[in-house]
Amino acid sequence: MADDSRKGKHASAETPKKGNAKRRASSIATTITAVVIAVAFIAAAVFAWRLSSEEHNTGTSVATTPDAVKLALAHTIAQPNMLSSVEEDIMDIYAAHNEATKKAQKAEEAANEEVPLAAISPTDLDVIPTGTDLQAFSLLDDEAPSIPEGDLKAIQSAIDDAKGLGNVALAFFDASTGNGIAYNADTAVYGASSFKGPYAVYVCQALIDEGKITLNSPVEVVSNNRGSIAINPASSWATSGASTYPTGELISAAVIESDNDAYGMLRNQYDGDGYDSWIAELGVADAPRDPLTWYPTYCARSAAKLWTNALTYLESDGSSATWLAEQLSQTRTSFIRDGILSVEDGRDAEVLNKAGWIADSNPAYNAVCDAGIVRAGGRTYVMCIMTSQPDCTEARENVAIIAATLFEAREALE
Repeated sequence: MADDSRKGKHASAETPKKGNAKRRASSIATTITAVVIAVAFIAAAVFAWRLSSEEHNTGTSVATTPDAVKLALAHTIAQPNMLSSVEEDIMDIYAAHNEATKKAQKAEEAANEEVPLAAISPTDLDVIPTGTDLQAFSLLDDEAPSIPEGDLKAIQSAIDDAKGLGNVALAFFDASTGNGIAYNADTAVYGASSFKGPYAVYVCQALIDEGKITLNSPVEVVSNNRGSIAINPASSWATSGASTYPTGELISAAVIESDNDAYGMLRNQYDGDGYDSWIAELGVADAPRDPLTWYPTYCARSAAKLWTNALTYLESDGSSATWLAEQLSQTRTSFIRDGILSVEDGRDAEVLNKAGWIADSNPAYNAVCDAGIVRAGGRTYVMCIMTSQPDCTEARENVAIIAATLFEAREALE
């Protein structure tokens, strides 16, 4: 009995020792697991931080950081003995990602890099083909570019839709390659307010930059006929009580708001100060000074010559050129801008233009026109669309669609 008793005591004393050992073993295992997980988390966090710092310095994206860390962490937890491979795993993932990101960034930078303009003068546009066929041309080479058939069909369809309301003429070219597209380039139409842009260039280029006047030079109000065309006597310019206005204020109103009387005052004041010689030097024969009208009837070739000169001038470093470029980029009405912005890859394009529009009982004075400079994807274009359509919603949409189809064909001109 005593032996049994001792065995019993011995047994009862031994049982807790075994239980404690098991608990200690379990605790040690738990601790080891926790340590492994903690180390894995710390390693992943350290490597993520290190990579984030590296990417910050290299300018690459960290968009895939969570996925990379999760993959490495899962791998490490599943195989604790391979903890040393975490850095290699993560670095390989990020290296591949960074390389792809850098390539994408370089491609994007190349696509938006400014392409130098060619030395194209207005008189170079004399080689633009005439006729009523849609034709490609080159201002710098003997060989015209090849335009994809789909692009030609889209442009021709847009032209045909507009022709139902009046004549259509256009000229469009890449200012770096000189490659372009023309249609009916020598058919003259009433330009209406589209001429306000080129005339503003004349005042800045031939008068302000030559030191003859400044943007603050006063322009006289002509509200009655004294050998010049009078402005509307009921306009705010005539009724304000002022006898003169600053040249710059009138240019801004004429370009941005298409104000007829502001433009008329400029023409009355400055037509005799060198306009005829300026327009002749550009090789434009169909927009001479005319004391009976402020608005010439001219062709798409002439419009393209005027805006080629404008491009050269606006690209100069002069303060007047910089100021005028800002005015032309803010025009309230632009069928070209409307059309290009409707194209997905044209949403970031910059358009410097001046449109003109009028519906008149005399068909000779019907017009929906637009001409100017387009900058997109690092390239610069001159686009001129002249139509004798009477002003209406349909006519405006027609010109916008022509602009969009021309813009979408631009890659063939590179």
